[in-house]
Amino acid sequence: MNLYLSPAQGAKELIFKLDQGLETLATMLRHNAENIRIDALYEIPLRNSPTVDKAEPIHVRSLTDQEAVDLTIEVLTSIWLRSAQSPKETLRAPGAIAVPDLMLEQINATNKLRMELFEIIKPLDQQARIDIWRAHPAIASLQALRVTPLLSKPFTLRFYWDTGASIERKRVMDLIQVYDELLLKNHGYRPSLQSLAEESGDRKLVFAIDMLERLMPDEQVAIYRPVTPHIRARVRDGEEPGYICSAPIPFVYSQSSAPPRIKPLLDYKPVLTPGKRSIRAQLMDEPYIDSMNIYRYMEMYRKFGPVDSKDRTRNKRKNII
Repeated sequence: MNLYLSPAQGAKELIFKLDQGLETLATMLRHNAENIRIDALYEIPLRNSPTVDKAEPIHVRSLTDQEAVDLTIEVLTSIWLRSAQSPKETLRAPGAIAVPDLMLEQINATNKLRMELFEIIKPLDQQARIDIWRAHPAIASLQALRVTPLLSKPFTLRFYWDTGASIERKRVMDLIQVYDELLLKNHGYRPSLQSLAEESGDRKLVFAIDMLERLMPDEQVAIYRPVTPHIRARVRDGEEPGYICSAPIPFVYSQSSAPPRIKPLLDYKPVLTPGKRSIRAQLMDEPYIDSMNIYRYMEMYRKFGPVDSKDRTRNKRKNII
């Protein structure tokens, strides 16, 4: 990775290079539109709102002809917000696209810039990240960081909506230690609840510690974060084992590859109640600490002691470049 005077300066240079590289790619795609083979492309409407209503259905439209070509070029090359697009939403158009090898090389080059930008931003605190994005008005930050998935020899692509949740088991004493370390870093000690501003993040930490200390230290609790509807795909590519990954934009591969078998993305239809076997059904109805999304397990599912590695996370993703 290149060396920069500061993360802000590095991000500025990389965003400029990325924008230039994507403009070059867009020109290549437009001038060679007849060589783009669109095996599938699905348009997801923008909600034009910073919030997501999981109870609202989402209509998916399968595109063809010039309309599909135009959206393909936009979703693969744009890092800027549309006129009515909320900064908290991203342009999504999953699909499967075959292009000439020269275009694959340009996509790969811009992917490397995206990854370098991500590596610069990753270690920064939240305010530093905000300052970097604010220096580039109208940029869609997630679109800028989003790597285009390249496949070598796709066999099957099965698109679907995922509405699961991020659920992570934690032991009470371990959470207290993590929160205490954050407070020590910020203050040098654990401040009192009354000494902190009402809406401060550190006040939430102190309150959470106070509530957790009322439980048995080795009780396991859950950090439960509902996930808004997002698009995933089951992928079989070449000799690699099949895997599941996020799929908000098209998979891209060489024109020399035969069209893969594709299970199309259907409309999103909300399911309002969790299944009886879902992990959410094992949790208490109300959060134990609402501000930190911490839930206790129902008594019949409650565990004590160290968290087994198999229980730490679920839905691990495989990153593809």
